[in-house]
Amino acid sequence: MKLLALDIGGVCLRLTPERVFQSMKLDPAHLPLEWYTAYHEYSIGKIGSWQFGKDLQAVAGQHMTLAQIHDAWMKFLDTEDLKTTRLLEALWERGWRIVFFSDTQPWHIEGLRDILSYSKRIPDAIYSCDVGAEKPDDAMFKAFEERYGKPDLYLDDRLCNIKGGIRNGWNAVLFTATTADELLATPSIMNA
Repeated sequence: MKLLALDIGGVCLRLTPERVFQSMKLDPAHLPLEWYTAYHEYSIGKIGSWQFGKDLQAVAGQHMTLAQIHDAWMKFLDTEDLKTTRLLEALWERGWRIVFFSDTQPWHIEGLRDILSYSKRIPDAIYSCDVGAEKPDDAMFKAFEERYGKPDLYLDDRLCNIKGGIRNGWNAVLFTATTADELLATPSIMNA
């Protein structure tokens, strides 16, 4: 059985951070350091959801309740990428195992499971909030390999993460608007 390590944001679904900033009435060009600190600490599991909500509430100037902060944060996640969905369906038909491999945090894990039509078909995952590091840190790649082995293919939309995969000896492919179609037309992938 072949194994795919699959990034989520920008690969499985579209991300719309501008909707978060708009909801919180923040200028993305002038975000305070506290925003970046809270985001990073939540993404690596250093703080939990409640503290993250409180930190964003402070950044937003206390004009939002924690429930409103949560709702605003969930606007980061947009819609499922249907080209990726078609690719995954074709891989499942050929017996591939797919594992999520993503820099994310609990609120977004909860949300993506509601958005992605196939989320129940991918019960396995390596998330940054569980590992305590974000890609391209080697700790993420090592955590994946320790649990699932080295993947036959790794898809991610960020070049720095692809470079991290290559550094760890992975068959890493930068995901762009045409990647799903290109992989569907690649005999070595589809006839495996």
